[in-house]
Amino acid sequence: MGDLQVVGVKKLNNKNYNTWTTCMESYLQGQDLWEVVSGSEAMQPTEDANGILPKWRIKAELDPATPIGETKIKRIIIHGLKLEYRGFVASIQGWPTQSSLLEFESLLAGQEAIAKQMGEVSLKGEEEALYTNKSKGSFKRHAGDGSKKDGDKVKNYQGNEVHRPRRAPQNHVNNRKFIRKCYNYKKMGHMEKDCWSKKKFVQSNTATSNPKENSEDDWDAKALFAVAFTTMPAKINYKNDWIIDLGCLNYMTDDKEKLQNLSEYKGARMVVTVINSRLPIAHISKTIITPRYNSNYVLLQDVYHVPGMKKNLLSVAQLTSLGHYALFGPEDVKLYIVYLGERKHDDPNHVTASHHDMLSSILGSKEEALSSIVYSYKHGFSGFAAMLTEYQADRIRELPEVISIQPSGTASLATTRSWDYLGVGLDNEHNQHLGLLQRANFGEDVIIGVVDTGIWPESRSFDDYGYGPIPSRWNGTCEVGQNFTISHCNRKIIGARWYTGGIEDLDLSVDYQSPRDHQGHGTHTASTAAGSLVRNVSFHGLGKGTVRGGAPRARLAIYKACWEGNIGCPDATVLKAIDDAIHDGVDVLSLSIVGRFSLNFATLHAVARGITVVYSTGNDGPLPQSLSNDLPWLITVAASTIDRSFPTEVTLGNNQTIVGQSLYYGLEDEGFRELFFIPSCFTDSLNSTNMEGKIVVCFDSINAPGAIASSAVVAIQNFLQVVDSLRQANAKGLIFARSPLGLLQDFRNFLCILVDNDVLWQINTYATSDASPVAEVRPAYDIVGSRVISTRVAAFSSRGPSILFPDLIKPDITAPGVNILAAMFDSYAFDSGTSMSCPHVSGIVALLKNIHPKWSPAAIKSALVTTAYTTDAYGFPIEADGIPRKLADPFDYGGGLVDPNKAVDPGLIYDVDPNDYFKFFSCTNDVSSCDLVDSRLYHLNLPSVSISDLKTSVTINRTVTNVGDTNSVYRAVVQSPPGVDTIVEPSILEFNASKNTQTFVLTFKALRAVQGDFTFGSLTWTDGGNHTVRIPIAVRVIIQDYFSITS
Repeated sequence: MGDLQVVGVKKLNNKNYNTWTTCMESYLQGQDLWEVVSGSEAMQPTEDANGILPKWRIKAELDPATPIGETKIKRIIIHGLKLEYRGFVASIQGWPTQSSLLEFESLLAGQEAIAKQMGEVSLKGEEEALYTNKSKGSFKRHAGDGSKKDGDKVKNYQGNEVHRPRRAPQNHVNNRKFIRKCYNYKKMGHMEKDCWSKKKFVQSNTATSNPKENSEDDWDAKALFAVAFTTMPAKINYKNDWIIDLGCLNYMTDDKEKLQNLSEYKGARMVVTVINSRLPIAHISKTIITPRYNSNYVLLQDVYHVPGMKKNLLSVAQLTSLGHYALFGPEDVKLYIVYLGERKHDDPNHVTASHHDMLSSILGSKEEALSSIVYSYKHGFSGFAAMLTEYQADRIRELPEVISIQPSGTASLATTRSWDYLGVGLDNEHNQHLGLLQRANFGEDVIIGVVDTGIWPESRSFDDYGYGPIPSRWNGTCEVGQNFTISHCNRKIIGARWYTGGIEDLDLSVDYQSPRDHQGHGTHTASTAAGSLVRNVSFHGLGKGTVRGGAPRARLAIYKACWEGNIGCPDATVLKAIDDAIHDGVDVLSLSIVGRFSLNFATLHAVARGITVVYSTGNDGPLPQSLSNDLPWLITVAASTIDRSFPTEVTLGNNQTIVGQSLYYGLEDEGFRELFFIPSCFTDSLNSTNMEGKIVVCFDSINAPGAIASSAVVAIQNFLQVVDSLRQANAKGLIFARSPLGLLQDFRNFLCILVDNDVLWQINTYATSDASPVAEVRPAYDIVGSRVISTRVAAFSSRGPSILFPDLIKPDITAPGVNILAAMFDSYAFDSGTSMSCPHVSGIVALLKNIHPKWSPAAIKSALVTTAYTTDAYGFPIEADGIPRKLADPFDYGGGLVDPNKAVDPGLIYDVDPNDYFKFFSCTNDVSSCDLVDSRLYHLNLPSVSISDLKTSVTINRTVTNVGDTNSVYRAVVQSPPGVDTIVEPSILEFNASKNTQTFVLTFKALRAVQGDFTFGSLTWTDGGNHTVRIPIAVRVIIQDYFSITS
């Protein structure tokens, strides 16, 4: 018998185990089936005494030797058990589908020991009648690092208090005494779990180190242990592996090498084995293990050293008493996403029914289908998410109506000044014409859907004062939950949903199980896109002004699909959020997450229904080929700086004043503090030095002179580790040399100042020449405008080209994403990331939607890309932060810095029929259908051109639509990429009332044969007046089909 195949996974823990087993056993007894399951009626009676033979024949199909998958046992239980027990019917999701009742009996009986060790379950009403006849017991509370609940009290266990188990009453149910039979040894009086003969089945519950970090097989990141049933004990290393044991009350091992801090055991206990051997306990100690399916280590307290033990045993009782879980199910059970394309029915209920039918055909029954399915995607497209084994997924993959099936992965999460910086200001007295906000009526009634971590509804940014009725086209709802009632939705937050399917309860316990935001990320992004006007906002005096979103009168629809902790944004929940958003009637979808390719079909269906989908590009820069969300129908947004900085003055003991950057808002009169210089900020060197009360000066160990930076993420992580070490050492603060300087964080009363390397050398010169170097730090202040260098693409902003689609320029655009002030719970805070730049564009899209309601998502994207800035306000080219800093190119910022005012009137647009996207999507999933359309992306009518493998020449077409003055003439201005000759035919486009679209041909010729890298250029159409329509071009000339990507 190999690993048990299951439909899904349910956790058995100290809250549900007793109820589960009681319900299961009691129901089987009530149906007169328990004898079959328990083994006492496995053989046909030899005589018909008291009608036993007919009864036995009726139950013949439940013969223990018959595979459960071919019987009605699961169906009987799911139908027979009352609805209130459905949550405990782990059998439906945890029973083997191909194993026999012999094996199930062993599993069930093997778990009976837990009943005497698990915590009690408080039952009421009819449940109580079932429970009172069941054996009960308590268990020992073991030492732990935290407080454990004891009834209604919280008690801190220190390892010296023992709760002795009460004597359990005899187990009599329905006045019947059960005689047990072992199927292993074919003897009466005991069951297989107690058998001394190991002829058939070996139960081995192992927990070992997992060599594959971040494996997709890690189906429960929070699970500490997994149980595996196998007939191949040779796979188990009894010397090294820890075996999960259902019967032992304590962790125990014979191997002293596994243990730490041994102390002599002086108690009276000893270990009694199943063959009645008695082994003394020599020591008590602790150890650390790493479970097989989780890379996080686990500290085990109260481990017995028992000389003579042949196995290293983990106690389920001890694990569960400390809040851990034991999982029953194979590692290949995963949440899969099945995509079926367009809906075949208009009625969403019929769509869901078709999903149940498909699953039923694979799993054997509708009940199993209902138990397996997690989400049905039924509004914007057809598909579902379900718990499946790999074998079941393979069978579904073979069905002709299935387009794709893949495991559900996890995506991760990716302003008072910024809107003025972009020209979307409130003050219009100096403008001759109405400003963009006024023309767009502040985004009135445009609905922005935000897929994120939820929302903090009490924030002033979501006040609905002065708002009119909710738009009649809104089809959404306001879902309630923990600390979130119907009153938290209003005329600003018009809808809120939350999604937990496929996420374990333990993982959700650290977050609000409701649309309420526990992390703050979703609140920040929502207020950036559409926050109402809130005046006199600042962060401790910094950034003071009126905070607002890009479309301050737009409505918000909140979809909480991302969660606190390690959960992130599961694909299945994000897909369901997008599906619901399509149904609810949003106009814009804003997703500040690092999406995965598996989400592409959902966003494509949204775009096909006129919804503009805006994504962040990711925070893995400045390395090339690091971006996410690289699909042509999405607006993918990079992050850049604004014209605001927070200088912080540091006066040295020699009266020299240097300036850095920080968000420090401490007291003015703290005076001079001792300086302590360390050449490089390695945490080991910090931990070995007395830092108390000092200001530490050091270079970033990653970005120190001569060091090679890998990515901004690594640098930031190292920086945070340094700060954490210094705070633990009671240091006063840190002066830190890091490039770039702009990415600031709030460390409250801990001062942290970023300076350039050359400035740090000046401090070093003083510190090494003075016997007692000191410095005084003044609080930061803010400056805006011409004295601040801008715009620069942020170092963390992920870069192109796309690995999957090099014939595509991504990102599409850049927007402010560094030190953005927005709502954070009841207050306001700075944050940085492409998560912050994404909602800037989402807000701008909402304004454009209000002015141009008939524009398609492709038209809106074209308007943004073709009107963007590539230079700053003073004509200097936009730079890209990194090491070294460089001039930005299209793979850093796409078309450039978004210009909302010009995007309203772009002159020409490059539109795309959604059907062309669908043809492209078919090509990316099924090569056989690529004959429908040229699979090269540069043939899509996009507002950019990327040719990744130009050997001789390539010719492409583009079509533009006039949305400016009716009678217009545009002339082409070409900036060819170096090494490439670019020809435009025709070079003049004329438009009038009868002809508002024109097609032109672009031909690219390699000037010489070379194995090159991408070079960049542009094509600009200008009418000699207000319109310049520019698209970026990237071409790589090659000789052979291999490439070298550099920055």
